[in-house]
Amino acid sequence: NTTKTIINKYLLDKGYFFTKIDFKSVPDPNQDNSVILQVLIDKGKRVKVHEINFTGNKDFKSAKLRKYLKKTKQQAFYKVFGSGKFNKEKYEEDKVKLIAKMQEGGYREAAILKDSIYKYNDKSIGIKIDLHEGPKYYFGNITWVGNAKYTTEYLQKIFTIEKGQLFSEEKLEAKLRGSANGDDVSTIYLNDGYLTFNIDPVQTKIYNDTVDIEMRIYEGPQYTNNKITVVGNTITNDRVVQRILYTKPGEKFSKDLLVRSVREIGQLGNFDETKTNPIPKPNPGDGTVDIEYHVEEKPSDQVELSGGFGGGRVIGTLGLTFNNFSLKNLFNGEAY
Repeated sequence: NTTKTIINKYLLDKGYFFTKIDFKSVPDPNQDNSVILQVLIDKGKRVKVHEINFTGNKDFKSAKLRKYLKKTKQQAFYKVFGSGKFNKEKYEEDKVKLIAKMQEGGYREAAILKDSIYKYNDKSIGIKIDLHEGPKYYFGNITWVGNAKYTTEYLQKIFTIEKGQLFSEEKLEAKLRGSANGDDVSTIYLNDGYLTFNIDPVQTKIYNDTVDIEMRIYEGPQYTNNKITVVGNTITNDRVVQRILYTKPGEKFSKDLLVRSVREIGQLGNFDETKTNPIPKPNPGDGTVDIEYHVEEKPSDQVELSGGFGGGRVIGTLGLTFNNFSLKNLFNGEAY
């Protein structure tokens, strides 16, 4: 039963809803008094979603909620091919995003009470999602504590969210530390050397349809860059990377300059952009921070071999091309 359950779950996650699993015991030809257990699987065809129904939704129309399920679509009647195939893993992701979208519109209490997947016919399934919307909430009083570097008025100007606006956890988080444009409160501090800055938005009072927020700030010390090193470059010389970095020793730490430095490293073309990882290492004792840029080089060196036969012997040439070759490794056997 355990084996069958595991196989069923695996195939369901892949969209195979009508799987048939049987077990068969056959004698082991290599060992007396032993059998081999064969698992016979007929996974069938991947099912499609015929319908998605919601209950408990009052302000949200079902058609709008279906649009929030980006990767779980019910099959349109006019599309015969490539529409509505079910994937359990993507469905679970969609449920999380569905609630996030509802909460973004002020529905702070939005939640999925339960959901079920059922057989619609031999080729498709149906999905039923029971929702709790709750009331629509708004931001109430917003207060700031712990800020010494910047005034409350300045921070509120950066924050932009005001009393009376629709309550949204996502918008709150974006304006505190997650803005794509860098116009959030955390970035203001991080660009001014406050590497260990932290802010905790606490919901101090919830009444009627209003949520009061207290912004509790820890500014911490202002850090200055100390040692700037590159780790992982076995071929590219340190100086090739160092000269394009915006983070300089003796200057205040800056998040923006760190990000720009990572971008410049990627534009060199020598390193795997997805593997570049800057690691700030603060030294609280003296207020400095060491920054290590961890990189992984691309295999860009080339070997060329050409030759011919003449005079009873092979004549050839070997050409080696090293990009940004590091002379410091020239006599280091371990570098090759």
